[in-house]
Amino acid sequence: MAQLPAMAYGQVARMFYDELPKVMQEDELLLKRRIQERVERMKLDGPQVLKILVDACQPGAKSLDENETFVELFKDTEQLFANAITATRSAQVFAQTMFKKVVLSSCICEEDRRVIQAYWDPYRDPAYDSAFLTDELWCIQCGHPQLLTYDSKIGCPGEGTKAFHGYQVCPQGWIKLAVKTKRAPSEWLEWHKAYHGTCLRNVDLILEQGLKIPEKAVHGAAGAGGKMVIYASPCVEYSAHFLYTGQSTVCQHSLEQVREIEGDSKSWVQYVFEVRVRPGSYRVQGNTLHETLWPETTLEFDLMCNSKSLEWIIEKEEDVEITGVLIRQLPKAPADWNKERIARMKQHVEWKDGCATRKRDHGKDPDSKVAPREGKWQWNASTTTLSRADDQDWRDYGQDISQAIEGAYLAYQRFCFIGDLGGNPYVIDFQSWCNAGGEGPIQLRADSGNQEGWRQRAIRRVPKES
Repeated sequence: MAQLPAMAYGQVARMFYDELPKVMQEDELLLKRRIQERVERMKLDGPQVLKILVDACQPGAKSLDENETFVELFKDTEQLFANAITATRSAQVFAQTMFKKVVLSSCICEEDRRVIQAYWDPYRDPAYDSAFLTDELWCIQCGHPQLLTYDSKIGCPGEGTKAFHGYQVCPQGWIKLAVKTKRAPSEWLEWHKAYHGTCLRNVDLILEQGLKIPEKAVHGAAGAGGKMVIYASPCVEYSAHFLYTGQSTVCQHSLEQVREIEGDSKSWVQYVFEVRVRPGSYRVQGNTLHETLWPETTLEFDLMCNSKSLEWIIEKEEDVEITGVLIRQLPKAPADWNKERIARMKQHVEWKDGCATRKRDHGKDPDSKVAPREGKWQWNASTTTLSRADDQDWRDYGQDISQAIEGAYLAYQRFCFIGDLGGNPYVIDFQSWCNAGGEGPIQLRADSGNQEGWRQRAIRRVPKES
């Protein structure tokens, strides 16, 4: 991909064949062959393809659907993309992923690029690559929904907090380079999505051998109970913290130690493994970063992941499967990026004197006008699904779901996955209650294909009966 500007049309045709997904029909290679033949017939070389991609990404540019070459290349392929075996559901999505890979490759130094090409190619499965745009945001089911009650006292204490696992939030700004899994997908599709941070020098060995129990702890062993374990996180930002994506051969416990090795970097590109973890095989705990790397464990780490579930402790290698390598370019040094994240989170929760002060008092009783200290949650069962009027048919969520929503709300989260309701997965989007616009929290479908998000209902918080 990095050599696209120098490719002749025959090479471009082969590149499209390799990158395009298979389709779920008798001739699973139909889309690949059709586009390959068109590239050869149109004599599309690398500079032409790159110009199409670059032009479409300029401010105020015409859409790809208005580019004559793009339209001719991908005409009559809508149904084939709709039947793709991957998440690449349109020619536009495919083009966006390709463009991000081109841009990202320009940020990787030549030495690192040779490592990637030499060691990664045998493990790659490019038809499953994905690009996640910075303005793309969703929360969908990913794996088998499972209700957990956290009991860890490590990091951000979470004793008694309920939460549903088995979901994924969009990893904004990352690009996924898919890899061939060691197990068949049918064995791990119901497993939970997580991430594992690393540095480039370790990627090829991990791709070859899988994630292994280390012989010694590199970044400490909080919560491991004296054992050597594998750590993963459902939070991509936590896994990408520069403590974990720096040179992992050095014991890094404080900001000063990390800076000594991190300061030589001239290209701020980060690498994180996307993994699946067997449900029930891992223990959960909170933020264990040193206070110089994150000021307070009680300061929420990310809007997209509850700090009580930032670390998953895995004791058996067979309980984790690598499904991809995520890569992103940072606009600034990782340490500075971390500083900005701390400042944004403090602003979000209105951090003052060592604690969050932003009120969590939605749901005033219409009679007493008193905000509940402890709330329960209801959903609008009426046909006017998004109405918030008191005369609607408001119904209580079950106790476990209500407690899970309350926990996410009190932790200033954007989303709360609530598992299956009536055979379909759902998520709560707190919207304006999380500084995200909209009128207030809603329940929406969270199907893995992300096609049913328009199915929405208003929800509300009311005082919990004593």
